[in-house]
Amino acid sequence: MMCVECGKEAEKLYSGLCIDCYLKKKRFFVIPSQVLVKVCRNCGAYNIDGEWKHGRLENIIEEYLRKNIRHEIDCNLEIDFENRIARCTGYFEGRKIIEERKFEIRFKKRLCEKCSLKKGGYFEAILQIRKKDLSRKLEKEMEEVITKRVEEGNSFIMKKERVEEGLNYYIGSKKVAHSIARELKNFYKAEYKSSSSLVGMKDGVEVYRDTYLVRLPEYGVGTFIKFKDEVYRIEGIGKKIELISLNGEKKYIYRDEMKKAKIMDLKTRDAIVLHESKDGVYIMDSKTYKTYFVDKKAKGKEKVKIVEYDGRIYVIE
Repeated sequence: MMCVECGKEAEKLYSGLCIDCYLKKKRFFVIPSQVLVKVCRNCGAYNIDGEWKHGRLENIIEEYLRKNIRHEIDCNLEIDFENRIARCTGYFEGRKIIEERKFEIRFKKRLCEKCSLKKGGYFEAILQIRKKDLSRKLEKEMEEVITKRVEEGNSFIMKKERVEEGLNYYIGSKKVAHSIARELKNFYKAEYKSSSSLVGMKDGVEVYRDTYLVRLPEYGVGTFIKFKDEVYRIEGIGKKIELISLNGEKKYIYRDEMKKAKIMDLKTRDAIVLHESKDGVYIMDSKTYKTYFVDKKAKGKEKVKIVEYDGRIYVIE
């Protein structure tokens, strides 16, 4: 067989050409010459192929090019961002093929969908967190969960509002708010309620806004309670509540039984172990510097937690 281009004899032709002439004319890769990047002027997210993303711009451009390079053979892509060159390498009939193209990056600034909705005051649900005397530590702990789940759900928090007995989060997605409320309910063994209210019409369809109430229990692990004339500390909260008395006796009760319990205003504090004998331990109260003998083992510890109740000191394990 003869190549129609150079007249050379060849065992195999490609569109009438020998492999050398064919490779001179053939383009195996079609590389975009321009990448249009939309940049959110509020949050800095990037949009190249219709989806807003956060991250390194180079990684997002590389992902876009990999998706949009048309190729007839497998492509190994290398990108020189400094010179803005995309280079594709592959193999055809055992021959190494290298093709490259300069590409332009153009930028347009605008608001992403989330920021546009957020700036317009849009939200689909209110997540209400309620707890008397909500601590900063607990608030921070919950907010980390809420923020993470909102980001994972590609939503946003339009506003955070501090109210008398807790917090309100105005969230852009009902689905995300509902998921967070259920997670907090299960984790903190909290009371949970949901409701919907009509807020208007859109394209002839009624639009509802949801409210999810998560009321955290007034007790938690470490809280002291009085139950049936005995003082206990809460050790764990699961299907049942694990209690341990001041004398070290364990007890399990159902959550409903907590209605009969009284929360005690008892605080633990540190005590230094002075000496441990076979009958108990001698300790010094770090607050009052008084010494006590307690018929409980320190188990080799240099410090223990103590609590004072009804004029008596107890070591808390």
